[in-house]
Amino acid sequence: MAGCTWREHDGMRYLYADYRGLDDDPALAVMAEAAEIVAAHDGPVRMISDVTGARLGYRSQGESKRLSRQVWEPRGTRIALIGMTSLQVMAFRGFKRLGQGRAFAAFQTLDEGLLYLAGDEILRP
Repeated sequence: MAGCTWREHDGMRYLYADYRGLDDDPALAVMAEAAEIVAAHDGPVRMISDVTGARLGYRSQGESKRLSRQVWEPRGTRIALIGMTSLQVMAFRGFKRLGQGRAFAAFQTLDEGLLYLAGDEILRP
């Protein structure tokens, strides 16, 4: 079921944003929900964004960039993207090369993403 839920792993609380199988319109709704939760949270948030099978287009990418600048990075959010296709990984790397998306890192599996989230470093602008 798409949407955002709080989860816990080895005592670490994180927000799980479920984009699995979504296209732009429902994905934008999940992004808005995640942004609202992060903005209302006291302190930095760790988040897994599962994009397995998602068909995210330019609107989702643009909104992700905007939220990165306006919500994720200013709030110190640490985001692990999981389930990306090879094409999505290439687009993500280009995004990172442009100096955007410092809050994000891409991984193949949930376990890898959780290891990243468990790190001590919280990203600050």
